[in-house]
Formats: sequence, C-alpha cells, structure tokens
Amino acid sequence: MFAPLLVFLVLGGWALSSPMGSSPDDDFHLVSTWCADGPDSEFCEPGPTFGERVVPEALVEASCYSFKPEMSGECQEAVDFDPANTVTTARVNAYGGYPPVYYAVMNQLVGEDIQASVVTMRLVNATLFVALASGLFALLPIRRRPTLVWGWLLTTVPLGLFVLSSNNPSSWAIMGVGFSWIALLGYFESGGWRKAALGALFVLTAVMAAGSRGDAALYTVLGIAATMFLTFRLKIRYALEATLPIVVAVLCFVMFRFSRPIETVTQGVTGGGGGSGGGEVVEVNLWHEFVFNMLETPFLWMGTFGKEWGLGWLDTSMPATVWAGGFAVFIAAGFVAARYLDGRKLAVLIGGGILLWIFPALFLLGSGDSVGENMQPRYLLPLIVLFAGVLMLSPGFRMIRFTRVQSILIWATLSVSQTIALHINMQRYVFGTDDLGWNLNSGIEWWWQGAPSPMVLWLVTSVAFSALVAVAIQYTRVTVHEHEQAIRTRREAVPVSA
Repeated sequence: MFAPLLVFLVLGGWALSSPMGSSPDDDFHLVSTWCADGPDSEFCEPGPTFGERVVPEALVEASCYSFKPEMSGECQEAVDFDPANTVTTARVNAYGGYPPVYYAVMNQLVGEDIQASVVTMRLVNATLFVALASGLFALLPIRRRPTLVWGWLLTTVPLGLFVLSSNNPSSWAIMGVGFSWIALLGYFESGGWRKAALGALFVLTAVMAAGSRGDAALYTVLGIAATMFLTFRLKIRYALEATLPIVVAVLCFVMFRFSRPIETVTQGVTGGGGGSGGGEVVEVNLWHEFVFNMLETPFLWMGTFGKEWGLGWLDTSMPATVWAGGFAVFIAAGFVAARYLDGRKLAVLIGGGILLWIFPALFLLGSGDSVGENMQPRYLLPLIVLFAGVLMLSPGFRMIRFTRVQSILIWATLSVSQTIALHINMQRYVFGTDDLGWNLNSGIEWWWQGAPSPMVLWLVTSVAFSALVAVAIQYTRVTVHEHEQAIRTRREAVPVSA
C-alpha cells in the first residue's frame, strides 16, 4: 500500500540530489530535448550548419563542474538561466544517433523556467517508474510479483537509482527493458482482461526502450526472445498469442536499424584515446584485443554497483562499501536462486551470461576501443536488470525463499549501501570533494532553491529506501508462505485413490 509512495520518495530524492546537467552527456541530451520539436521552435533555432542549433546557454553550460569533482554546483552561479540568452552548439541529436521518442515526450515539459523544466522531467521519470511498477505488480500473477521486486532491488544501487531519476534517455532504456519482458511473461501466463492489460503494458514499455536508445531496442528483442523461450508451448493458442511479441520485436528491430546504435553507444564520455584518435593508423592484433576485452568485461558489470566507474560524468567515485555491499547481495541472492532452476531458465541464464560477456568485447573490438573507453556500465544496465529478473524467476509452482537471517542481511546491506551512495553523491555537488563532511547542511555551496535542506532530503530518502526494502522483503516472505500453504491445501484436498 505504501510501497509506491516509498519508491517515489527514493527516486524523487535522487532526482534532487544533483544539479541540472549532472547525468552523462546532459549537454547533449538537454539540447536534444529542447530541440525535439524541430530546429525552428520557441526555444530552439537553426544554427549556421545543419548539425548546429541555437539554444539557451544554460543547456550547454550547466555542466560546468563535469570532470572536476572538487568543484561543487556553485559554478552554476555564473551561468545565465534566462532562455533568451542563447549560444550555438553542435551537441544535438541532429543526425538521428538516438531515437526521437524520449526527446519528443520530454519536450512537452519544456518551459520558460529551465531549471524547473529539468526537475519536472526528472520527477516525471520517477512517477513513470512508480506507475509502471505498480501497474505490473497489480496485474501479474501473484507468484510472479516477487520476481518483479527482486529484479529491481538487486540492480539499482547506486547507478540505477541515479539514472532512473535523471534527464538521460538511459532512464527509459532501463525501465523499458526491465519492465517489458516481465509484462510479456505475465501476458502469456494470464487470461481475460489481465492479459489485455499486460499486453498493453508490454507494448508501452517496449516502445519506451526502443524509443530511447538504439541498443535498448536490441535488448528488448533479446528480452522478447528469452521470454518466449521460457513460456513456449506447442499449441495453436500460443502461436496466436505470440503474434503480439513478434510484431513488437520487428518494430524494435526496425527502430534499431533506423537509429545509429554505434554513435548511440559511443556518444559522450570516453576514458581514453580509443579508436578515434587523430587519424593515426595503428596496427592492432585483433585477437589479443578481443581476449583483453573479454578478460576485462567484468569491470563493466561491477561499474553498475559503483566500483571505479563513478556516477554523474563518471567523476563521483563511490567507496568500496557501496559496490561491495551491492555486489555481495547480488551474488548471495544468485546462490539462493540457483536452487530453483529448470532446463529453460538455466539455458536463458547461460545465454544471458555469455551475451553480457561477449557483446561488450565484440562491440569494443569493432569500434577500435578497449574496456574503459567509450562503453559505460549504464549501457549494460538494462541487460543486467533483465538477467537479474530471470535469475529470480520461480520455475513451475515453486517460489524462491530467503531465510529470515538472509532477509535481514539483505535489508541491512542494501540500506547501508544506498545511504552512503546518496550521501557521497550529494557531497560532491553541495560542496565538492575537496571539502567533505558528514553534515550536508554545513558550508552549502549549491542547492535547489525552495527544496528541503540537503540533510532533510538525505535522511528522508534513506529512511524511505530502507523502509521500501523492508516492505518488499516482508511481502515476498508472506507471499511465498501463502503460496506454499495454498499448494499444500490443494494437495491435501485431492482424494487418494485406493
């Protein structure tokens, strides 16, 4: 009952934890949002060349602190937020590197007050996540609800929480991929109006994913394939039901082909020279490069938990407590879930694991880069959410059960990791990493006008997250108990033949 409110408080807290321009490539994404309705609109005008636009200065200059972790958001005081003060920029989605759907929807929230528009977009993303999660929770078969819950709990601290409540189109990529596959699963396992509603949610979330990033469109197709493999039945009814996901898969693939997935993935922050340096031709041993990338790929996975890959413009480093805690919970839950396997689930997990390993290595090889250059953990996060969801899927009528001690450890570890991650993220922007302290209200250099104080926001968000995890764990424990009790009752009611 209170879970949707708690989710909104958590995502809303993260939305306000950093200033405008704080997510990766925000100068590109904000300009693309403001110009989504064409280069000749109220807040966007054509530039000197096809690939340039004239936009409010704040969209370009708000990320003044990027790559300077010791610099707080205070530098924005020198930025003119008057939309009439414009500059020319080539950092815009003029050539179709990203699909237009995300930008077009967010463009409807653009107004005279630039910062208010940015916050509104973030809160709309938070609200959208709450609405989709709540709708799926209500519509899914009861035994599938814990899968929905655990798939997100295991994968969102800290990177997922930051991106989901940001202005980055990756927020929709993560939501779309993470929700569409389980909506499709419920569609195949339900009937009547619930099937129709779950089918509609599946289409909506698939379009969200494909309309946000080119790679997310491909991930959605993979999620559809995995779900159809898990639910396949050699029946005419199944063949008719499968028409919907097949049509959606074709649509996603078309959107993938018409976007520019290479530019989509490599646009933005790089970790080194990569394959684009100065036109110099360098001979590379492709086999050695591939092997190196394969050996280093887990470095990208760990980045979703905060190891070495910072938040924001990759410049907000997380302490080991954060990533070690999140990773430990994921591994522990995985060992418990490994007891609940059947042939189909095992095959999907093996295939997903191979894909998570080979895809980054092959992509980086094709683009002439190595792990640590161009490809970031957030590009793989939708696949990791999908993998975690399948991992926590209960085959047949069994449901994954955690002991009371395991549940307490999961609750405590995730709560501590999130609390520390949020505090570090806020420190970085409130007064910079050169002046760290536990009291976020002391020596404030930047903060949102009219928002609760930093300490209040941090405390409310952290308490809400801790309460959310406790509610989710308790619900799943009760659901598992009631499900097992119902099965026992049914078995006892079946007469034993003489």
